[in-house]
This record gives sequence, structure tokens and C-alpha cells, in this order.
Amino acid sequence: MPGIEGLGHVGIHTEDLMKMRDFYTRVMGLQIADENLDRGIVFLSADPAYEHHEFVLARGRDSAGRQSGTADLLQGQKPG
Repeated sequence: MPGIEGLGHVGIHTEDLMKMRDFYTRVMGLQIADENLDRGIVFLSADPAYEHHEFVLARGRDSAGRQSGTADLLQGQKPG
């Protein structure tokens, strides 16, 4: 089965964090390097021994475009 062997740093906001976590681990073969489900963030890597994270899933944004309850790691800002 083909899988991801390496990535640059990619981040995706999602409304269904657990579904996306399942997809990227089970289907795409990425490994969870670190996560904090209470804060709504999952760090994934094709090779965690080499690169802590190449791919980040973060809980979705609210209607005003702000990250729901977490620091906006993808933009380097905290919600205001």
C-alpha cells in the first residue's frame, strides 16, 4: 500500500479532528508524534525518529475565522 514517506511542514484546520486523525494515520500511514486532544491539536510525521512533525491537524476555526479554543499555531498567533 502506498504511503507518505516525507513532507514539508503542512497544517490543516478541521471541524472533525478525530476523523482526520484516523484518516491520516490509518489510511495515509502517518504516525502520531504528539497530540493534545483537549487543545485540539495533533502532530504527525512520516518518520518521527527523524522529524517530530511534518503535518499538523488543528481543531477548526469559528465563524469569525479564529481557531476554536487553541493558539493558532499555523499562523503563529494566539486567538484575539
